[in-house]
Parts: sequence; structure tokens; C-alpha cells
Amino acid sequence: MRSALQLFAIGVFVLTSTSNACVRFDVKDTATCIPLPCGEIAAQSDLELLRIELDISAFVQLEYSQDLAQFVYVIEFPERKARIVGFSPTTELITEIEGTTSVSTQTESSSSVGLNADSHLAGYGTASLNAAKGGRESDTLKFSRKPKKQLLAASGTLDRGAAVYFKLRPSTQTTLEGAKHFSIDIEVPKSWRSDYLRIRCAAYSIRNAEPDSRAKTSPLCESTAFLVGLHRQGDQPGFQLARELVASERRLRNVAASYEDQLTDETHADLPDLLLAAFKKSEKRQIPRRWVDSIVHDRSASRTFPFERHLPDEVREAVSEFRSARLALSN
Repeated sequence: MRSALQLFAIGVFVLTSTSNACVRFDVKDTATCIPLPCGEIAAQSDLELLRIELDISAFVQLEYSQDLAQFVYVIEFPERKARIVGFSPTTELITEIEGTTSVSTQTESSSSVGLNADSHLAGYGTASLNAAKGGRESDTLKFSRKPKKQLLAASGTLDRGAAVYFKLRPSTQTTLEGAKHFSIDIEVPKSWRSDYLRIRCAAYSIRNAEPDSRAKTSPLCESTAFLVGLHRQGDQPGFQLARELVASERRLRNVAASYEDQLTDETHADLPDLLLAAFKKSEKRQIPRRWVDSIVHDRSASRTFPFERHLPDEVREAVSEFRSARLALSN
């Protein structure tokens, strides 16, 4: 049975990297883990507490600024070698009203009795008789009520502390755009020196399609993911391992981009080149569209995929270097 985080990732996050994205996310490629004071029980064990500080930035295209409903960030330890024991920001509700609101209810009752009579008799004129009786009572009840609040931020752990999520929503007093600060407290063995995070970012838009419209727009506006190398504060070898992970991923993506261009470049090709291009197209169809993300964000650092045998030697070498860097960082 798949975990809640796996189902969440499969059902929600479709990695995109288009240049005209409605929202562009960014995060620093490495992060320092700062030791925290431990309690008496923790000091006697082989575990310690570390804090990770992260800033995630979001740039919103102007035409989409009024159409965003929320941002969702999921920060995960793929190797499951750390347990999240604290995080910030926590769930927060806000209201635009200061203090309390006054409510007043009023009850009224009244009664009335009346009689009218008109008589027209030839030669004797007109006679009229009226009688009325009425009463009114009023009761007023006043009390104070707390103003209604709306969700500004929600957060919590997933997969028994292996991941944490943050949901952020806009308000008249806040904005989704810009850099947001997050902190995560983790529990790790005292021998821990380095690891990496997977950060998934998603922007959701307001669904405004008509109920009877056949072409409803998806509420998922944009999503992307990042790997962030972690290292203990003051550990220079651990920092170098974190930097190597970032550098190897960059090399892999650069080589992959060059490989994709090679497959699609058929301008002014002669007959032998066209036959070769047709063969390459056949290979390309066996390679997933986002095969680089499949390798980079796979939970297992050593698993290989069947489509890798269709990749050129230089690309397979870049894949191997990336996997080696990720294994070295998490060991």
C-alpha cells in the first residue's frame, strides 16, 4: 500500500518547467543544519536536534496575481534518515476585524381591534362608528461574538515525520508572492553529517469555469521540485558533498537538454540523416517526457530505469555521476 505522501505526490505534483509559467519558484541549493540544545533525556541518548532554515521564493506573473488560491510546499527526507520534530510556521487563522463584534436582536409584539360601520339611509344622512384598541411590547438582547476567521497557513507532518507540508493562502493583509521563511527541527544520530531534501512547490488557481463548461481549467497552476543538499554547521567535507550533488544535477540537466536538441534537430538533413533521425525518434518514444525528473526525484538513489539503455553514453555517464553524488551525501 502506498504511503499518504506518495499518493499526494502522484495525484498532485506534475513537474513542469515551462518558461511562461504563471508562478516561478526558487530555493537555495544547500542548507546548513544548526545544532540545538538538547534536553536531559536527549543528551543521554545517541540522538541530537538540528535546525534547518529555508527561504522559498515565488515570482508571480502579473496577469495571474488575482487568480491564485494557495501555495503548497512539501519538504521531504527521501532517505528517511531524519525525523521531523518541529516546524514553523504553524497553522494560523486570521480575521480582518479587531476585538469582538456586537450583536443585537429585537423581539416585538402588538395587537389591534377595530370596527367600522357605514349606513346610508334615504333622507337621514350618513352615520359612521369606529373602535380600536392596540398594544406593543419590545425586548432587546445584546451580546458580543468573536469575529469569523479564515485560514492563512496550515502545516503538519507526513509519513511519520519523514516530511512536512505547508499550505499558504493570501489575504488582504498578506501576499503569496516573495520569499517565505521556514524552519524545520530534525532528530538525527550524533554521527549524522549530511543528507538532502526534496522540496515540492505547487501553486493553485481559483477555479472559475462555468458549471456547464466542457473545458474546465485545472486548479493546479504550476508545480516544480528541487533537491537541496544538507550539511552540519562547520563540516567542510559535508558541505563539499552537498555542493557536488547540486553540481552533478546541473550537469545531468545540461547534458539532457543537449541530447533532446540533438533528437529534434532535423533541419536541412539529407537522406542518411533522415533515416538516422527516424531511428532516434523511435528511441525517443520509449523515453518518458520528463525522464530527468524521474531519475533526480526517485526515492531510491540506486534504482535504474529500463529507458536508460536508450540514452547515449555521455548521458548515462552523467546519470551515474549524479547517483554517486547522491549516495555519497546520504551515507
